[in-house]
Amino acid sequence: MTAPLARLLNEESFGYAGESAFGALSLKTMRGTAHYWTGQARHRVGGERALLLNEGTSYRVEVEPGTRSFCIFLNPGVLTLAPLAEDAGAHLRFLERTLTPPPPIWALLGTLRTRHEARTLDPLALDTLALRLLDLLVGEDREAWRAADGLPALSPARRAELARRLFRARDTLDALALGPVGLGDAARASGLSPAHLARGYARLFGETPLTTVTRRRMAEARRLLEEEGLGLPVAEVTWRVGYASVTTFTAAYARWHGQTPGWARRIGEVGDGRRH
Repeated sequence: MTAPLARLLNEESFGYAGESAFGALSLKTMRGTAHYWTGQARHRVGGERALLLNEGTSYRVEVEPGTRSFCIFLNPGVLTLAPLAEDAGAHLRFLERTLTPPPPIWALLGTLRTRHEARTLDPLALDTLALRLLDLLVGEDREAWRAADGLPALSPARRAELARRLFRARDTLDALALGPVGLGDAARASGLSPAHLARGYARLFGETPLTTVTRRRMAEARRLLEEEGLGLPVAEVTWRVGYASVTTFTAAYARWHGQTPGWARRIGEVGDGRRH
């Protein structure tokens, strides 16, 4: 009897830290938050953000208490079986990054999780669903590589390496956004000079590193201000999302959301009828 093409991990953590010297090709999702380190790069996983890692990538992970993980690990050699892998090459390696999977991937992950928890996932069904997931991931990966075609580089190999480094930089900025973070952090994670990073980043992602950090901060600030039951003061939200000055935070929030933090907090206090 041959081994299944994939194995699943579905567990709740009371707080965990560990590392893997030679990981499998895997897609990691969390209900809660986990932080992964691959070299100097950092990746935040949780909510709608999943992490795609290649076979052989070493990493370190810290999982916050109360986080429930659902990860799928694909066995060595499985890439050669993917319907789209034939013309992608037998040694296909994904563009490692955190991503927001499109609905078809989330739906498939939901099916895997539900059947795994119900113990109705026999080896044949697991293989079938794993191959379908792999096919979807290959298609998603191609879209990411197409976005990298416009990067300035002398050769396809150098362009691919630049794309990998830029995605590591973006993941690191997102993971560190709620604390003191600067272009130097992204430069160290990517191994690029700040100037080279800034140019390539704008070409690949269509925005500056500062915009990436601001988007993350503004999304978290809005959640903290508007989520019913929290009632956090604006000053505390300012600190939680990485700003040192309430004035600076208030101005940034108003520019981004078109309303003041105080108004957003009142929405959270009385409830927002749009949610019901």
